[in-house]
Amino acid sequence: MHNLQGSLVRLTRPEPSDANLIASLRSSPRVRRWFVDDRPIDHFRNREWLITEAVSDTSGLFVIRSLVDSSFLGFVGWSDHDSASGTVQLGRIAVHPGSYKALSRAIGYAPRLADECGRLLIEFAFTVLAADRIYVEVLPDNHAAIGLVERLGLERVSIQLRSRPNGHLSPVQVFQLQRSEWTASE
Repeated sequence: MHNLQGSLVRLTRPEPSDANLIASLRSSPRVRRWFVDDRPIDHFRNREWLITEAVSDTSGLFVIRSLVDSSFLGFVGWSDHDSASGTVQLGRIAVHPGSYKALSRAIGYAPRLADECGRLLIEFAFTVLAADRIYVEVLPDNHAAIGLVERLGLERVSIQLRSRPNGHLSPVQVFQLQRSEWTASE
């Protein structure tokens, strides 16, 4: 697993000590409402998952760390990597709400944090995972995520239905970016 560094953050492989921070952030109502599977995460199972499966051939997770002090700021990941078809789904981004406030007061870069994480993850998908196409699924009322993926150059291609844990179907907007489009825009 590669560590990726931008001008604001470093994306690193999760450590066992990150498990509770990840589970707490992912389980917070403010964050989990934006996931199709919006159930809270069990801390013990999350720790085991991080240790054994958080980075596989088909999925993975990065911890977002501050370049200032290496503190935990959140996480971002990928899933459904299919090397045969050259596709990978990006997503699972969550930034701790206190990070935005603290970073804004300290050095004023919080608004660019998610953008940089997205750019680093796209670079990882195209260069390390060798994906030809990335896609992101976003709930239609998640305006912050829609703005982020559009700023990153992804285009809306469809609306699909996903089954939620409660049995209801929920629409998701699907955005995608081809490697050739990304390379041309760099």
